Amino acid sequence: MIVRFYITASAQQKFGNWMKNKELSGHVPTIAWTGDAKGKNWEWSVGTYIRNEVPASALIIIEGIEFAIDPSLHSRLEGKTLDYVNGYFFVRD
Repeated sequence: MIVRFYITASAQQKFGNWMKNKELSGHVPTIAWTGDAKGKNWEWSVGTYIRNEVPASALIIIEGIEFAIDPSLHSRLEGKTLDYVNGYFFVRD
């Protein structure tokens, strides 16, 4: 379980807008650690998964928002902050 992970007001607002979007009905936000096809250039990525396709072990509530986050990533997110600036999400220390 993530002990300390924070979400800025701008990121919370963006997720609130996502939840109102009818096209994303039945989806849950995710934060994933992704690399390119060659397994390089790793970075955090924010998107959505269809809720019914996510195992219960990956669902977690952070600051009132339900996310699908692979449990193996919880320690990597410890102490970090998710921000949303100029149309982009950032995970920062």
